[in-house]
Amino acid sequence: MIPSRKYDVIVIGAGPAGANAARFAARGGAEVLLIDRKRDPGTPVRCGEGISAAGLERYIDPDPSFICERVNGARLYSPSGLSVEVPTLGGGYVLERKIFDRALMNQAIQAGAEMIAETTAMGLSRDGNGAVDGVKVRHFGEDGVIPCRLVIGADGVDSRVGRWAGIRTDIRLRDMESCAQYLVADCRTDKNYCEFYLGDEVAPGGYGWIFPKGNGMANVGLGITAMKARTAGNARAHLDRFLKLVAPRGRVVGFMIGGVPVAQTLSQIVADGVMLVGDSARQINPMTGGGIASGLVAGHQAGEAAAAAIRAQDVSVEGLSAYPEAWFSGVGKDHKRFFHIKEAVAKLTDETLDRTAQIFQGVDPETVTLLKIFARVFRAQPKLLWDIRHVFLAGV
Repeated sequence: MIPSRKYDVIVIGAGPAGANAARFAARGGAEVLLIDRKRDPGTPVRCGEGISAAGLERYIDPDPSFICERVNGARLYSPSGLSVEVPTLGGGYVLERKIFDRALMNQAIQAGAEMIAETTAMGLSRDGNGAVDGVKVRHFGEDGVIPCRLVIGADGVDSRVGRWAGIRTDIRLRDMESCAQYLVADCRTDKNYCEFYLGDEVAPGGYGWIFPKGNGMANVGLGITAMKARTAGNARAHLDRFLKLVAPRGRVVGFMIGGVPVAQTLSQIVADGVMLVGDSARQINPMTGGGIASGLVAGHQAGEAAAAAIRAQDVSVEGLSAYPEAWFSGVGKDHKRFFHIKEAVAKLTDETLDRTAQIFQGVDPETVTLLKIFARVFRAQPKLLWDIRHVFLAGV
């Protein structure tokens, strides 16, 4: 049955960003409804499932039910197979996303939010003055409108909420990656490390990965730039070759495919009566393609700003401005740097990557950082410093 009561905030999409937005909006005193079009929110999983320890522990206590493996760092492989270990300060986790997502939803409910699943947003409802006053939905074949004062769109990379609000959500083909991933059994891997494979033979314009999930299971996947997929073949074909290379005896027990934006955050992430968070706002780390941790941060910021706007009875762009200000001065600022580094690194040849890996052979892994790796790369090709000059100018 479609709710008839009026809510302060409706959050569309119950992924990490949406669940956290609902949680913090409710905690701030707003009456919140979280909806998701899936019967079982959190599935199917379309994610590598990795997150830093700091990114997770800021919002939820690690629980064995959704922690598959604790990792200490990353191991990078150059095109010729040379490896470089990069310890990660504080380590990280590989998650069981469907259980993790449910835990986040439960936090939102415990904070006071209501939730209904299998409810598809069909559009925004507007009053006679053009202001948002609800969400048009379809629930078990029934169409209706749920009244509200503010809508938070957390409906993913193909967000319709943004388009309904008049926000430009288009993305350049060069800023999209086509990703494919297998869940593999009998996959031999070092459970203490996430592994990344570089080079055009593995993943043109992207990288391959192995994330350990315990008990011989691992996520084995890769992402390639959408532009290169036109000429170099699709992501699944590359993944099949990659799997034979890294886990020839592995048995595929699951598969997912999808697009990941590796772009800068949308320049506009709020409109009158509407906010965008997570993938719908392009709040994904453009260098790694990871979006769980940044989605949690964005949801937190949006939820708090939403509650404040409801209390002030001002859901205009100006009334919601605390959210974009918080995002673009923090994680969004970092993502802008990462985007320029990503653009420069994309120009590296396999030969340069191999030469860089060679430099770090025999070096104590505890002294290796990503910053040192980039420094070596740019020393080998000074021209790249010009390509990412934006990173170092005026604190951008």
